Amino acid sequence: MQMFIAELRQRYGADAVSTRMMGTETLVKVAGVPVPHRSNVMTDVLIVLASNFRTNGGRPPVYVKPGTTQPNGRPGRNVNPALVHGESWLGMSWQFDWSAGLPAWTLVEGAVRRFSINDD
Repeated sequence: MQMFIAELRQRYGADAVSTRMMGTETLVKVAGVPVPHRSNVMTDVLIVLASNFRTNGGRPPVYVKPGTTQPNGRPGRNVNPALVHGESWLGMSWQFDWSAGLPAWTLVEGAVRRFSINDD
C-alpha cells in the first residue's frame, strides 16, 4: 500500500495526496487531478483501499468531487452522490481496464476520463 501511495505522490505531488485510516480501509485523496481534454478543469479523487487490495482481484472504489461534470455541464449517466465515511463524493459506473499490477495513477486517470466525454 505504501508503494501505491508513493506512486501517487510522485505523479501528482506530495502535497496533493493525503491519506486517512478508517477502520481497515485507507482513504487516499488526490487533489487537483486534471480532467483529460478539458483545459483548466480539475477534480479531486478519492480511492478507498482495503488492506488486501493488491491481491483481492477487484478494482478499488474510486470517487470524484461533487460538482464534477462532463463538458456539456451534466453529471453523466450512472454518476450518483455517494457518502463515503461521512464525506460527500460522486460514485460512478464506469468501465476501464485496471489491474493491481498497473501504476497507481492509471486508477485515478481512468476514473477522471469519465468526465472528458458527453454521454447524455
